[in-house]
Amino acid sequence: GLWEGRRVLELGSGLGGGARCLAALLKPAEYVAADFSRVSIAASQKRQHSLQQWQPVTYRLWDATCVDEYTAPESFDIVLMVQTASMIVDQYRLAQGLAHALRPGGWLLVADHVLGETQLDSLKETLSTAGFDCVDLQELVSNAACSERGVMFSVQHPVEDSEHCDETRHR
Repeated sequence: GLWEGRRVLELGSGLGGGARCLAALLKPAEYVAADFSRVSIAASQKRQHSLQQWQPVTYRLWDATCVDEYTAPESFDIVLMVQTASMIVDQYRLAQGLAHALRPGGWLLVADHVLGETQLDSLKETLSTAGFDCVDLQELVSNAACSERGVMFSVQHPVEDSEHCDETRHR
């Protein structure tokens, strides 16, 4: 499968229920679930500990706009953001961090019904500028044209400007 043996990062994981289920079902080599909320991460870790049958997920207290501060270059094959993109104010900074974290040819999967058409177009333009190739998932599924290039993928490293992350960095 697409996820088996891959390194996965989920940004905006909330209480971690989705992360636990996806890790158990899809069996990636590594699954890192990150959220900005200390309460969510603490609850996720507590729940993970009580459910020993689930595949382990590593929970991290991270700001999604500072991904490049927490990860080595090209350290993930897949980045997943569910209901997260609409919450990010600095889309440019997010895109640069994603370009840093994803390996070339990696997949960025974004699902967010809150994004309006204008916000979605802006996000796609920002991601494109950062080196992502944006493909409409509906088009991909209906044409059964799944490819190694993914829904959105990184081909370019970001600029190095991470000063504003120093105050919010959590590891």
